[in-house]
Amino acid sequence: MKKRIVCVILAALMLQGCGANKDNEETLVWESIDESAGDELGENASAGSENGGTGSKESGNAGAEAEADKEQGEKAGEDLTFEDLANYTYEFSSGAGGWSDEFEIEKDGYFHGYYSDSDMGDTGEGYEDGTMYIAHYSGHLGNLEKVDDLTYTMTILDMKTDEKQAGEYIEDGMRYVIAGPYALSACDSLTIYLPGTKTSKLSEAEMSWIEPVYGSSIIENDAFTGVVLVNNPNQYGIGGFERMPVSKRAKMDYDTYKESFDYYGERLTEATTTADMVQLTGNQAEVADELLNELWLMVKYNTPSGQYKPLLEDQRQWLKDRDAHLKDISSQDLGSMGTVDYNDYLATETMNRCEKLLSYLVAS
Repeated sequence: MKKRIVCVILAALMLQGCGANKDNEETLVWESIDESAGDELGENASAGSENGGTGSKESGNAGAEAEADKEQGEKAGEDLTFEDLANYTYEFSSGAGGWSDEFEIEKDGYFHGYYSDSDMGDTGEGYEDGTMYIAHYSGHLGNLEKVDDLTYTMTILDMKTDEKQAGEYIEDGMRYVIAGPYALSACDSLTIYLPGTKTSKLSEAEMSWIEPVYGSSIIENDAFTGVVLVNNPNQYGIGGFERMPVSKRAKMDYDTYKESFDYYGERLTEATTTADMVQLTGNQAEVADELLNELWLMVKYNTPSGQYKPLLEDQRQWLKDRDAHLKDISSQDLGSMGTVDYNDYLATETMNRCEKLLSYLVAS
């Protein structure tokens, strides 16, 4: 069975090819998505590295979006709920070529996903290793309605891609083109087919995305063994597979991002110019910040309400203390090396915080 880590590994590989720079500020994936995920998650946003990091230096407040999340979650149908749908990872692929789209739904109807498509034959000056099309996206689902015991419908209330990444750029021999989602493209409504649904209920076009790709992993005796979603306007069949336990997801995500973080650390030991040091510490800060957002998203949606408030308060205090220290570094006239110190502290402190969140998620 395919797992969500495929998406994360691709993201980490992409990070290794994408150095942070001032012309490409605020390209961090989850930081731009935080506000849609609610006020609490927005509190986690990174301060942003200097001369190369991503993200703003002030945490956002998305109380209105958080309230919308709550209302949308309350619209869930009588039987099936978004919390039920949150037990799956949803995958869309042709089974051929280098593209895939994967997304997850949270218990309040918030969803987030990642699309990538590689074309190693699309080369040119500066990108001899090929081209990769990428899209991080998020939004909210609502109007979950029952059709029959095994069929429901829901609508996409809003969806956005990471518009702060608009355009394309070339890094380390690879061209990256910011695209849009595929599975949910041009879609305003989805049909949900629960396990036990006969495959004959889907059209030939819809099944053409399911049977050849997933086969026996989701079909047995002409019925689905997992959840299947259909993008109604495009007749795209999307397979739903059991979501990995949060403790395993957290550890896998941490290991993937830590590998990228350490990669930049190794290059930093070999750096001979201040400019290189600024770039590499900025890259480390970016990787750590993205991991922080990934882990906090898991904390937000996997912590009992009674235990979440103390964690949120602790997170806010940590941000306050960290940002105060960063402000102190910025106030010192240290020249270019001051930027290195700023980025290094941001990267190290953020990664240490990630380790603490990981310990909580693994133990919970």
